[in-house]
Amino acid sequence: MRAIQCPSCKKYTAPNRGECLSCGASLATPMLANKKGFGLGVAIWGVLVASVGMYGWFLDSNSGDNSQGVKEASYIVVHQDRIKARMKDPESARFRNVFVSHSLGGPLVCGEVNAKNSFGGYTGFQRFVSGGDQQVVDTDMAPGEMDSLWPQACSR
Repeated sequence: MRAIQCPSCKKYTAPNRGECLSCGASLATPMLANKKGFGLGVAIWGVLVASVGMYGWFLDSNSGDNSQGVKEASYIVVHQDRIKARMKDPESARFRNVFVSHSLGGPLVCGEVNAKNSFGGYTGFQRFVSGGDQQVVDTDMAPGEMDSLWPQACSR
């Protein structure tokens, strides 16, 4: 697993510790707090509810003569930027197989991202799901959880 930056002291620490090794600050995020007890179902519904609200706002703010394809392309760009912001080197992020899925009722952006780590090497493509203000990358989840989430949330 890759190291994550502590929001408090800005030093890098192991992501599976739950707290920063340097300052002791909690590393839990609202979406992924207590992964073992949090559950995949809650994560899926959290992303769904947030994305439906965000997508409604997005469509209202982009009303006009735009086609649905243009709106979805804009939605993808917004969510790629959010995924980039989570990377160690955002400018190095490369995307592939990106699409908008409506399989859970609301739009979710699904795809794969590859970005450089702190050593300057690419980590390899990882799947991601993004909707509303929630983003989940393969490495954020326990082993096998993305394998369960992907077919439900990201069917075409």
